[in-house]
Amino acid sequence: MVTDIEPEFKSPKHKKQKVIEIEYEEEVKKDQIHQYYNIKTPKRKLEHLPPTSFALKQETPKYRITGLRKGKKYTTNIKELRKAMVTKLKSREVEIRITEEENKLNKRNRELLSDKNIIAIDIEKIRLNIKPSTNSDAAVWVAVVGLNGEVLLNNIIRYPLNCIADTNTDFHSIDINMILGGSSFNFTRRKVYELCRSADIIIMASHIESLRICSEDYNNLLFKIRDIGRLLSPRKNDLPFALKFISYLLFKSKDQEGQHGAVADARLSMLSYIYDLATIEKLFEDAITRYPVPRRKNYLGFRNTPNQRMSNLLEKYFRKYKSWPKDLLDKYQKKLIGKAVWNTNDYVAPSRIGYPLAESHL
Repeated sequence: MVTDIEPEFKSPKHKKQKVIEIEYEEEVKKDQIHQYYNIKTPKRKLEHLPPTSFALKQETPKYRITGLRKGKKYTTNIKELRKAMVTKLKSREVEIRITEEENKLNKRNRELLSDKNIIAIDIEKIRLNIKPSTNSDAAVWVAVVGLNGEVLLNNIIRYPLNCIADTNTDFHSIDINMILGGSSFNFTRRKVYELCRSADIIIMASHIESLRICSEDYNNLLFKIRDIGRLLSPRKNDLPFALKFISYLLFKSKDQEGQHGAVADARLSMLSYIYDLATIEKLFEDAITRYPVPRRKNYLGFRNTPNQRMSNLLEKYFRKYKSWPKDLLDKYQKKLIGKAVWNTNDYVAPSRIGYPLAESHL
């Protein structure tokens, strides 16, 4: 006879677990322990930390402001820094000097562009204290100029003190006081985006960061951008050519000698575009017939053909001077001292016609 009887289940006996005693570091303070471990981290683990760029001890901030106080005094000091920053930026709005013949050429080309809204953007950067896997460079000085060189935007972006690794003051003379008196990142982004959205053509010189601050709409603005660092480059493999060398060859300008300025660089970019308007537009129309290529993560660009006219001018300069003048190079370009400025391996074959007006400066 079969009966439905529930089977009896006995709970298993718990085995006694071995207790392992580990000595802890009692003398280590909480702020000295690696951020991935808590205060009860075993001593043997502290001796073998995982590879990382963050230090165990908190580093003292590189930049400090001792004059700022709390309350109304803090607000007053910030306003004073803001006024000093605006005054210094206005003093850096340098006019670019060109010859009378170059001025006539630019005037004729400006008349061809009078029905279009054209702007030029340039930035100066600082280095932030962030993870090494990301780009530590960030825009700090943003300038936008119009077709005739009028200043549409000249602004400093404000950053917290503890996130600034290096202000690069010796490169562009922007110090920590000017950064504290600057505007917010969102304010600058909105202003740049409004100017870019209403513009027909945007001139820049090989700086993706110049438009990175105007939100993720960079790829939507791609067909407006004229990157003269690549469209006027005589180098092979679509490598850019520095604005410093372009302006020196075309105008004999040394406005980028010494400390850089965003307004002066934006005006030089605009003048360079106007100077060789026909060639730049022809190369750009040829470039947009091909698919865009990635420049950096999430950013695209067109593969441009090397500028043979600029190669012609550079070759003639090479025959006469061989290398760049020392006073034109900054501390990051000291390796170019005495080095040949042109060769057949790195630069495209020159065309028959160069820049006759610029050759008069050589």
